[in-house]
Amino acid sequence: MFDFRKSVAALAVLASVGGALGAAPLPAAAQSTLKAVMNSDLKILDPIWTTAYVQRGLGYLVWDTLFSVDDKFAVKPQMVDKWDVSADKLTWTFTLRDGLVCRTARR
Repeated sequence: MFDFRKSVAALAVLASVGGALGAAPLPAAAQSTLKAVMNSDLKILDPIWTTAYVQRGLGYLVWDTLFSVDDKFAVKPQMVDKWDVSADKLTWTFTLRDGLVCRTARR
């Protein structure tokens, strides 16, 4: 079973390793590139059609989420500016924050 908290904690530890090893911070302009080495070849890009961990990892790097968790595992809005829940708790309405851009691949 996937343990989200352990995965986030492991990611935080890995992210801090560079600082612990004395890596110099990059200039702001150089921070726009992230290189990731996946554990296997990526076969399917759509997270709906596969449960492979390699795709899940890529999905977290590429696609944004409505909510995220902070370093204390408290749920925080990420893409959401505000939300409303109906009285019967069956309808949830999310308003996305300003400045979000949807880019689609075109052939």
